[in-house]
Amino acid sequence: MPTKARPSRSITSKTPARASESAGHKSRGGKSDSPTYADAPPYKSLLQNLDRVVPHALALVIDTMPGAGLRILQPPGVHSAFFRSYDAKFQLEDKLTWATVIGGKTLVDGGTDAPAFRSSTYFRDFMRANGLERVVTAPVADPVFAGYPGALHVYRTDGQGAFTNAQVAAVTALARRLGDTAVNVRSRRGRDLGQPPRWLHRPPVRQFAFDSRMNSLLWPDSLGTLDERLVGFMREEAARRIKIENDAGDAETQTVGLPDSAGELWRFRCVKYASYPALSNGPVVFFCMQPNFLDWEVVRASDFDADPEMVQLASALPYMRQHFARHPRLDAISKSVGISAFHFHRRFTRLMGITPKYFLLECQIYESRRYLAEGNIDLPQLSRECGFAHQSHFTSRFKQIIGMTPTRWRRYVRQADLAASK
Repeated sequence: MPTKARPSRSITSKTPARASESAGHKSRGGKSDSPTYADAPPYKSLLQNLDRVVPHALALVIDTMPGAGLRILQPPGVHSAFFRSYDAKFQLEDKLTWATVIGGKTLVDGGTDAPAFRSSTYFRDFMRANGLERVVTAPVADPVFAGYPGALHVYRTDGQGAFTNAQVAAVTALARRLGDTAVNVRSRRGRDLGQPPRWLHRPPVRQFAFDSRMNSLLWPDSLGTLDERLVGFMREEAARRIKIENDAGDAETQTVGLPDSAGELWRFRCVKYASYPALSNGPVVFFCMQPNFLDWEVVRASDFDADPEMVQLASALPYMRQHFARHPRLDAISKSVGISAFHFHRRFTRLMGITPKYFLLECQIYESRRYLAEGNIDLPQLSRECGFAHQSHFTSRFKQIIGMTPTRWRRYVRQADLAASK
């Protein structure tokens, strides 16, 4: 449980200097790929300016994440005890964020469900325990990953009183600006990458959740954007996981590949929570679509400023992107950010929603698909260019991840491109 404190001073503090932010790396194109603040969204200044219009005790940006669940992203300097209590327990109780991102509307003290909100565990044991009495939550469009929206929380103490309509409107406008800024910054970061290829799966929503009755718990129409066969396999996998007893109550996690009607596999981080009160009274199974190579290419450590651990872990991404074809060992990757190999693997997997090994493989597979779709490069040369030991190794790994052989996938993509051009 978080400790009681004066929120305006003890919940946030000055951001400590981080050596990893100034070290930097070079990308394959030779440009700086440093996790610095040079191209970061100006969250800190925007949130600081909010106090001139809407006096408050604390403002947070909370995001839905590919690892399944919620995470405090901004601002820097959130008190560690406050942060840890949210991450360990209260994100499971945070109906506010889910109601805000699913409904796409600003809520004041829980909205129409205000009486239930004020009797909730989140309000009683998280907010009030930290001297916070009132809150406005507003949707923020995709702070880090496309398809993973977030919310701006603005809290007040009892002495600061209720929010006026004008102040609620100001919070809503700021949340919209935060989302627009994050999208624009990602666009600038990826300007040298060109347009995303048509063969990348990019549905507008990339996370889905089911309860024990196989009800879809997130966006009502989100499943309609997916292939019908794929949705059927998602429901089957969710039902199978729901039946598995989990006496410990912890999240069970696994990356799964599920086929669509063409036989191509979609990769999901599949997470079962034995209890997830923010969405359901019983067990919940999440399917979080894995970010693709282009998504990871524009991520920076400064996107996670509220969490020093995430900053440190994300600082390894440039090194991994640069050296994926050389198959860097786990100890070399973890050493690049000053963490033990065991701790790096465990925390990177949980927080990023992908193992370090699979991240490197994702880089290889993306590069190989780009070669396959763009030209007639022969498979032995392609295998060497993308860092596979030999052609048979490439073919087996490609089929394992994509669900098709490289030759079949190239034919499938070209047929789809031909059909789209007619």
